[in-house]
Amino acid sequence: MAEVIFTYQGYTCRTWQASDRDVCAELVDAVLKEHALVFHPDTEGDLLTVETVYQAGCFWVIENAVGKVVGTGGYHPDHRGANAVEIRKMYLRSSARGIGLGQRLLQSLESHAFSQGFRLIWIETDKRLPQAIKLYEKQGYQLTSPCLATHGCDQVFFKDLVDT
Repeated sequence: MAEVIFTYQGYTCRTWQASDRDVCAELVDAVLKEHALVFHPDTEGDLLTVETVYQAGCFWVIENAVGKVVGTGGYHPDHRGANAVEIRKMYLRSSARGIGLGQRLLQSLESHAFSQGFRLIWIETDKRLPQAIKLYEKQGYQLTSPCLATHGCDQVFFKDLVDT
């Protein structure tokens, strides 16, 4: 049974279930295509193994009022620090953007990570996702060195939760 994480303006954020696998992959593929980006197995493959990759973190989906999945987001421990995580797969369909839902999701992921003892958050993204970059900057994330390790990413942001 999925656990409700939060509700917001008719949307429900809940824990991922195995039955969400295909719909989440389709959602991420659609959002990437919308921004002229490509679903790449090396970087999007974690959607096929959520229960393994996100075991020490979390992975959530957001449904609209009729139960359609319109968003995803999660985090897992990251190699860039003992108490570090990387927020991944934070995507919203266009119908769910511009109402503060992304901000609520990001803040909830941060709070959850902090409650689990994590203190540093990394986010990799692409300059072709300006709404995402604007959100990260608004939430106090700092741009650091260019992303060279992840296919399809050219921006790396970090936030120290201790300083916030």
